[in-house]
Amino acid sequence: MKKNNINTGVFQKTKKRIFLSNMIGIYIFMVIFCIFLYFYFRSVTYRGVDDTIRLELTNIIQMGVDGDLANPKEILSTQNMVYIYKDGIGKYYTNNHYFGSNYPDHSEELHGKFKSYKIGQHFFREMNVSSGDYMIQIIRNIDGEINALYQIFYILIGFGIVALLITLIIAFILMKKALEPIEATWNNQVNFIQDTSHELRTPVSVIQSKLEGLLRTPEYSISDRVDDIALAMTETRRINKMIKDMLSLTKEDSIIRINVSEFNLVDLMEDLYESYIEFAEIEEKFLTIENKTNSDILNISTDKSKLRQLLVILLDNAFKYTEKGDEISIILDISQRDRYLIYINDTGIGIAPEDLPYVFDRFFRSDKVRAQDIEGSGIGLSIAKLLSQNISSELSVCSDLGTGSSFKIEIPKSKK
Repeated sequence: MKKNNINTGVFQKTKKRIFLSNMIGIYIFMVIFCIFLYFYFRSVTYRGVDDTIRLELTNIIQMGVDGDLANPKEILSTQNMVYIYKDGIGKYYTNNHYFGSNYPDHSEELHGKFKSYKIGQHFFREMNVSSGDYMIQIIRNIDGEINALYQIFYILIGFGIVALLITLIIAFILMKKALEPIEATWNNQVNFIQDTSHELRTPVSVIQSKLEGLLRTPEYSISDRVDDIALAMTETRRINKMIKDMLSLTKEDSIIRINVSEFNLVDLMEDLYESYIEFAEIEEKFLTIENKTNSDILNISTDKSKLRQLLVILLDNAFKYTEKGDEISIILDISQRDRYLIYINDTGIGIAPEDLPYVFDRFFRSDKVRAQDIEGSGIGLSIAKLLSQNISSELSVCSDLGTGSSFKIEIPKSKK
């Protein structure tokens, strides 16, 4: 397939824009995910600490809040420290190496609430609760939990750095995937412009030369220049056909309804054969028709006009890519899936294996066709593919280079 280079500046800007948008989008997602993970683990950690403090509070209340240092209370965890106050005066505390015999600051305003703070190198979380004339202060050392959160934080930072590299790779892959259809469309359009320019150049030049000839020889009558006028008219029709093909492509691409009617498929095939047989004789090609169904009546419900247009495109294509002495055949059959099959076969130039996947692409023409300067713009088969889809049929092709091609249409017996 012929390649055309996209304007480097425009393409590079597009690549950069797609790459940056993909990278930023993915990386923001990963950062948000890491932040969510950190605060999730933080929430789970503090929830566990708070539950432990509440259990310790329940334990103290069950044992009784009155007591003295001579009768120490049995606490659930050595990380917990219990202080009991009455009328603002400390009455009891558990021995610990953080505060010793000193009573830490306490506030009745924090009743039932949790507070975290740091003293020196240690982290604590506490809760103050009133019980009658007493106030219970439970403090828990959370150095282990804070260290675990720091480790999770550093792991997420490391993951963020790795994620940046992963993001670059993913963004690059997505950029390539996003640009593939853009580049293919661009190349197809460039090829189309080249083909259209080439196809239009000849008829326009012919028309221009013939009109200039008429202007230079005003003494001649129309009958004297009838051949020149006829040639100019032929080239005008050629231009008109190209414009109609482009309009048909646009129309079929936006089709929203079809006109379904019931008709005899055999009659349609025979009418097409009669329309082309004289043309085949003029071009010294052999056109044949074969009905393998052994039936003269094959009623079908679909859009007759679109089916006929589809067959005309395939027949025109067959005549275009065959030479004198080649054979073109129209075959009607029924498949095992109980669908009608129509084959348009020819013994023409064929299609290279590497070009087969692209024959229905818009504006596609193989390098061999370009080299032989065969008339066309690569629109016909694109229209044919759209027509087949619009009437719920399947259009496929098989071909050998230098041997010929076979286009197959599978048509359901009725269009629902």
